Amino acid sequence: MGKALVYARYAGYGKVRAVFDMLGGNLISSIAGIFIGIFVGAAPMLVLPTVCVISVILGVVAARTIPKSTTRMRPGDLTAVACFALFTSVFLLAGAENSDPTSNKAAAAGYFALKMAGIYLTFLATVIISAVLEADIIFSLHRNNSAFQRETSLIAVFKANLYVLLLLSVVGALIALPYRLSSPNFLWIKNLS
Repeated sequence: MGKALVYARYAGYGKVRAVFDMLGGNLISSIAGIFIGIFVGAAPMLVLPTVCVISVILGVVAARTIPKSTTRMRPGDLTAVACFALFTSVFLLAGAENSDPTSNKAAAAGYFALKMAGIYLTFLATVIISAVLEADIIFSLHRNNSAFQRETSLIAVFKANLYVLLLLSVVGALIALPYRLSSPNFLWIKNLS
């Protein structure tokens, strides 16, 4: 609901209609995201083919969604950034998973660097993929409306996704911080010398 309210603030058309448009777009793009997550989680060796399929689908949807008149976002660039971020995050997270952060301070620092880079690249990819899919769904709802401002709406979808991502990241970090700080194994400080 928060994402829908942020979208309605920046969308440039009726607030109530904008909220329902974003709720519909968010629901449908979430269903696609759940299927992708289940597929990748169930068969990690299929990550590369999955990323390739996502990149092709995202490229087609982005070319259909992003207005030709805009110079700020080109569909190919956006698709390349999302797919590169998703693909790279898989390797960074796998590298963090296979490292031994308890051996020394350098290993612990490398583990956290890989983990954080992988997480934030995943966030970047999901924001782009989600925003493009949601914008495409919203645009299809306004197909016959000549007064609909596609570029304004697309920017509003990206803003809504970024604001919600930042809010959830901060809230999650604040919730986890007391547990992390009270844990005797936090950063493996007691095991490191």
